[in-house]
Amino acid sequence: QNPERDKFAWFAHYLFVKNYAIVHTKVAVKIKNAADFMAQPQLQMGAVASFKHGTAQDEWLAQLRQAKRVQESPDAEILFMKLKDHRVDAIFSHPPVYRKYLSAMGMEKTVEIQDWTPGEKRVSAGLVLSKYHFSAAEVEKWRTLVFEMMNDGTLKKIYMKYMTDAEASRMLDL
Repeated sequence: QNPERDKFAWFAHYLFVKNYAIVHTKVAVKIKNAADFMAQPQLQMGAVASFKHGTAQDEWLAQLRQAKRVQESPDAEILFMKLKDHRVDAIFSHPPVYRKYLSAMGMEKTVEIQDWTPGEKRVSAGLVLSKYHFSAAEVEKWRTLVFEMMNDGTLKKIYMKYMTDAEASRMLDL
């Protein structure tokens, strides 16, 4: 959400995410943070070209791009395939996405999830409703429904089908 998007859309935030480093276990023994990764010039990072990862992670990726150490992918699925095939050593992703692909590709035991930006603020996400199609009153009903689902535990129950309790709690913690 930003002032430009506020002109044409309503927002109902209910999810708060941040990206984590998903690192191959083979390199994770030597890598515990972004500085460790940067210090090993043979390591390659994977990224989806159009994704925004957060201020610190985007700045760090820009440095790696200058050093020609980032392999770009058109989407998350291809990015995770590169990680599985050892064509990249690490990627950034957030819990709903990495849990989906790690499970689907049988990679849960071949990666380590690390927080390389512990001070990074989480990004809010949720419903984006067109002002052309939804009135303010309709949007308020959607917001109320979403907030009720947050408060009564429904959203957490849904998320826990796909990720850990800690991940689900962090995503819903205002």
